[in-house]
Parts: sequence; C-alpha cells; structure tokens
Amino acid sequence: MARRVGPGRALAEAAAALGALPWPHCPRRCLAALARLLTKGEVLGAAEKWGAAEAAAAGALAGGLPNAWKILKPVAAGGLRPAAVRCIPPPDFEELSAEQAESLSVGAVAALSEAQLERVRDPEARAALEAALADAPPASLLDDSAAAAAPAVSLLALALPLALALTGSRRA
Repeated sequence: MARRVGPGRALAEAAAALGALPWPHCPRRCLAALARLLTKGEVLGAAEKWGAAEAAAAGALAGGLPNAWKILKPVAAGGLRPAAVRCIPPPDFEELSAEQAESLSVGAVAALSEAQLERVRDPEARAALEAALADAPPASLLDDSAAAAAPAVSLLALALPLALALTGSRRA
C-alpha cells in the first residue's frame, strides 16, 4: 500500500535538494513561497528559532525569508550557505548586525555581491565582512551551487508547481 505524504513532509524531504539549487535565477515570489513553507511547524519551524543546522538544511531557500537579517539569530547566520546569502535582497542587508556578519562562513561572505555590501549600515558589520573578504580565497573556490547545476532543471520544474500548489496561488 502506498504511503501518503503530507505537503509539509514532502517539502521537508525535498528541502535539501531544493535548497542546493542555484536560486538567484528563481523568481523571488517562488523563493519566498518556498521559504514560507519551510517555516511551518512540520518542516523547519519558525525562522526566529533556527540554529545553524536549520539554516543549512534550508539551503538557498533561506534567502527567500522576508527581512532575513531581522529574524535570523547570529547562530543561524553561521549555517547559511553561500547560495542562500546570494538570494537575500540587497535592501535586507541594511539590518545585518555585527554578530550576524561575524557568524557567516567564509564562503557566505565571499558570495556577497557589491550591491549587498553597499547596503550594510552597521560599521562593525561592514568591518567584519571586509576582514573576512580580505582573508577569503576566490569565491569560485567556495561556490556551493556548482554541484547542484545538473539536476537544477528537473527540480526547478517541480519546485514552482509545488510552491503554487501548497500556497494555493495560481500565479508565479
């Protein structure tokens, strides 16, 4: 007999694969819808309560959290993958704290865009990022999306309909 899997459980099981995709090319609404689903109790729970393990499990989908730096604790920031950091909109970086900046991995810091760096307001956060960048190897050596590039097309084809079905939306 086939086992029925609820939508939350299905997303929890697919989160690792979905979170490893190169999401900066994903429509923001899709990424935000998937991030909303991840924060449900069945999946990863409230982002405000995430630790590094939950942020890492969310992968790039964590980049779809609204106001990511307002809600993620420094311990969760330490688990963010480079792909997740790339997906956080530059305006959100106005809220990045020094503690969060210091918690980011070298790979996550190296993944920051100029537009994101320009929006960091906290002088201590900016100094922490600049220090990490000065010591970081080239971003190409730290990129975490290359391994996911091959299955990206098939999983992306599943992700949008899944997000739309689970949120009840008709448009991407």
